[in-house]
Amino acid sequence: MNFVKHVYDNVHGYIGLTEAEVSVVDTPTFQRLRRISQLGPAHLVYPGATHTRFAHSLGAMHLAEALARSALPEADAQLVRLAALLHDVGHPPFSHTLEATLGVGHERMGRAVLRNGELVDALSAAGYSPEEVAEVAWGHKRPESLLISSPLDADRLDYLLR
Repeated sequence: MNFVKHVYDNVHGYIGLTEAEVSVVDTPTFQRLRRISQLGPAHLVYPGATHTRFAHSLGAMHLAEALARSALPEADAQLVRLAALLHDVGHPPFSHTLEATLGVGHERMGRAVLRNGELVDALSAAGYSPEEVAEVAWGHKRPESLLISSPLDADRLDYLLR
């Protein structure tokens, strides 16, 4: 993969970003994940519980590529990276805590976010279908989605490492 930027992560060290990923990360929609705690309101009680959905999404993307690298062609690995990067984009403030109150899950909200707005533009400009990214991130028909949503996936591995 051709990385055009590197960001430092406390868990994984330097993580490379492709041009498509930089376009996604630079959107206000993705940047809002900096303000959403991975652990909901736990940071209000436990001062060390401070990691965000933003950092987790970068870490999940990094681990998804590591899992995909040996089994998939590079183009498919890039699709998996984008899906992992965006898998939590639908989280509301306070994360899962607020989902029951809103009556809608973050996966459904994530699909809605990917169907409208700046992420559509960022993905389309990079040559990726937002629907295809959504299917890998939250669907269950494509085998690649198992790298992001299964009993032992990049999402859970990053969560445990954090």
